[in-house]
Amino acid sequence: MFVFPVLLFSQTKNSKIIIPDNISIRLDKNKEHSLIVDINSFLQEKNNTLLESRLVSKENYTKYKFFFDELKFIENYDKVEDSTFYKPYLNNIVLQEENTYLITISFKGIDEGVVKEKAQFTFEVIDEERGFIFKCPFEFNTKDWTTTQKNEIAFLTKGKFNDSIADVFVQHNHSLADLFEISPYKIQYYKCKNLQEAYRLFGIDYHVDLVGSKRGCVTIPDYGIFVSGTDKEEYCHDLTHYYFGLQIDKNKRNWTAEEGYNINLTDYWGYSAEENYRLLRSFLEKSKATPLDIFEKNRIMWRPIPTKMPVAGIIMKKIEREFGMKAVLKIISCGNTNDDFFKAIENVAGISKKNFNEVVLKELYLE
Repeated sequence: MFVFPVLLFSQTKNSKIIIPDNISIRLDKNKEHSLIVDINSFLQEKNNTLLESRLVSKENYTKYKFFFDELKFIENYDKVEDSTFYKPYLNNIVLQEENTYLITISFKGIDEGVVKEKAQFTFEVIDEERGFIFKCPFEFNTKDWTTTQKNEIAFLTKGKFNDSIADVFVQHNHSLADLFEISPYKIQYYKCKNLQEAYRLFGIDYHVDLVGSKRGCVTIPDYGIFVSGTDKEEYCHDLTHYYFGLQIDKNKRNWTAEEGYNINLTDYWGYSAEENYRLLRSFLEKSKATPLDIFEKNRIMWRPIPTKMPVAGIIMKKIEREFGMKAVLKIISCGNTNDDFFKAIENVAGISKKNFNEVVLKELYLE
């Protein structure tokens, strides 16, 4: 721990890779020099678009652009307004097969004597005649996974496959397609144990913003990629968002309405709609707060479940029952702010801030 901070302070303020003394690259000197030069070039170019860079595979960059975007300005530390705070360290380099390496780089800094790691990334790096090419390692990491095809869904797994649970996801895919009157999407569904494993497949081994995250998924809809962190062959909740994201312009998409509708259609944080509403009733009774208050302040009713979305779910349930699916879709596509949501529910269903509490409580206790 004494040596590491000294190393941090001794570096000049640039994006050159730092190679700790205990890291052995195990390449001949010329190849090692070329690799370090290209790593440093990549670090210098990563904040710009890499589409025309010789350092990336254009197909890989386009498909997994979000991975490369995570690297942009990764050195920034807002606390001290330092754009070079986190330094890149070479953690590992391992030959996988001929001319193919996995290279791991972490970004670390020191604040008031405490070493902080912001993120760690693993790249697939190909040694070509023109130089080293940096790739998101997703396809490399999943190349040996087992594929089970069910209708439009290709399920990719490493372990046991639960056929009946997969059927639930297939059925939800068809139900959502019917909702929008389109053909069901073709999807490659990757089953991961949790969100951390899902990100690691893409080469994001660690990111401080992901600490504590367990349930979630990573999707690339334009390529039909759905990487689920639920340890199940279904993630119906996020498949709903997948469809709405492809069908509704992001500037019109109201997440509050969509999430509320989705609670009734599937679940929320793994809890059924009925369980969410039971927790909501209990929270209201204990806190003596009003539905409007906990909607606007978005308090935690049962960690990690916030209050806003279950309240929205109650509203969306009433609207679907009384006005039908067209009204639901109208509200979900009303615009992306809270004001847009309130305007939409008032126009469609006559629900305003004045009668919001009365409407929500009446509907909630119908459960």
